[in-house]
Amino acid sequence: MAQEPAPLNIWEAPKVGRWTVKAIRNGWSGPAQCLMSNIGDGSGVAYAIAPGDVQRLVVQNSQWRIPPGTSAAIYLQVDHFGPWEVKARRSPTAADTIFIEARFDAEARRLLEQMRQGSWLHIVFPSGERYEVSLEGSKLAGGYLLECYERFGKVAP
Repeated sequence: MAQEPAPLNIWEAPKVGRWTVKAIRNGWSGPAQCLMSNIGDGSGVAYAIAPGDVQRLVVQNSQWRIPPGTSAAIYLQVDHFGPWEVKARRSPTAADTIFIEARFDAEARRLLEQMRQGSWLHIVFPSGERYEVSLEGSKLAGGYLLECYERFGKVAP
């Protein structure tokens, strides 16, 4: 049985503070996932646009211990912009990580633009617990993410 090739890092933008932006492809051809991440030292946020125009926001906090199978409606808010109610689910492999997935449509682009203009991403859980992630450097990193998406993320017609 043939083994799938390991994900390939096919492009990487210059580092912006804690942010890295890269294109990752599973296999040798086809569209790539574009990812911007400031996750380090057990906490942070990553924003990915995967093939098929799937947006994924990943938030990690090393202090969290989320039970397996957990999903809940949470609120995201960038600075003074209005809140977004989204469905989050625990990572299948990490008790300190949540995923939020959606189509990369006009609404998702609006969230990315807010992140690029903002200083802090605020997350509010059903329990009332709040968590904040710095977005410092996200304006430039988000620009690189969109460049990556245009170059590598779209499916050829």
